Amino acid sequence: MTTVLSVELNPVDPLMFRRTRPFRVGGYAETYLLPPPSTIALAFVAELRLRGLIDAGDFKNVLNRLKEHATFHGPLILGGDLYAPARLDYAKCEHYECGGEVFQLKWGDHGPLLVHGGCGRVAKLLRNHVMSLKAVTQPLKGGLNGLVKELSEICARELRAGLYLREQTKNVVPRYFHQAQRVSLARGYSLLEFISVKSDELKSAIAKLRLLKVGGKGGLVEAELKSSMDLGGYYKSLTQMDLEVAADRIAKDRYFDLVLLTPAIFLEGGRSVWKPAPLPKGFPTDDVELVGAALSKPVEASGWDSALRSPTAMYFAAPAGAVYRYRLKRELNRLEVVEGVIKPVISENVGEWGVIGYGTALPIPKF
Repeated sequence: MTTVLSVELNPVDPLMFRRTRPFRVGGYAETYLLPPPSTIALAFVAELRLRGLIDAGDFKNVLNRLKEHATFHGPLILGGDLYAPARLDYAKCEHYECGGEVFQLKWGDHGPLLVHGGCGRVAKLLRNHVMSLKAVTQPLKGGLNGLVKELSEICARELRAGLYLREQTKNVVPRYFHQAQRVSLARGYSLLEFISVKSDELKSAIAKLRLLKVGGKGGLVEAELKSSMDLGGYYKSLTQMDLEVAADRIAKDRYFDLVLLTPAIFLEGGRSVWKPAPLPKGFPTDDVELVGAALSKPVEASGWDSALRSPTAMYFAAPAGAVYRYRLKRELNRLEVVEGVIKPVISENVGEWGVIGYGTALPIPKF
């Protein structure tokens, strides 16, 4: 039986989630504000390997062997509420009369229309925002005040001195510096990682973890096991809905939204695509069809080979917050929706590299 653990991660030091493309000599090493899923997952894997629980070498072997033991989901931001990247079928109207109102876009035939219904002007997607999971998973008639935040309110970049590298000879020059960025979380915020484990031994080992080395230069992070639950409890902790209730609504409406909580890698002929066609890897049923998507520009995703100290593969990934709208092609009952749609997605993720957290997603009733 699969057990889902939730682990809170509190950074002791500022962390580095460096982008994998080469940075300009004499400039700065740019970092992500939010850690890529693989950064957190592979930090756990490194500790579990030291304890002899996972036997894996290079990056590809980690992916293959990890499937036998666990799947990672997240990370999400914890700070009072639980926050995920904002849904991309929400937008902000920046016209002065609307005062920066955040609202849900109306869906057309193939996706949402970037028009504010209040003033009729074009709005902007919430690309660098996070949103309470209350707003991600349920329609809120009372407004979104306090439930949507700019990512810069939670995460901030700090500059640290580093050695300067000659552009031509690649030699390190003493007393010359470039700036290397690190990321710190605002007071009161932490990261939350969910881990689906398949053995009591692994569950016990994760519960005993206290410190992890995360990201570039191995910044220290305190780990604390918060809860242990089944898949139904995991789904309810994110959506505030029972699995059966959500499945019943999906079965009756015959539509559902697949919301990405982390970037997802969808491949077609070995190349990255923005949307899954016809279905994302991880769907065990062919009884659904994609009818629309809310997307933004793709993000970089890479796999790091610790032995070679270089990326082993790089792709463009669909961004976190993307929403894919599906229709049931035939009538499914509640149990078929639970077992054929919801559980496989929340337990295994969607797309490539799902085992290390990419493609963490929620199938929820559309609203």
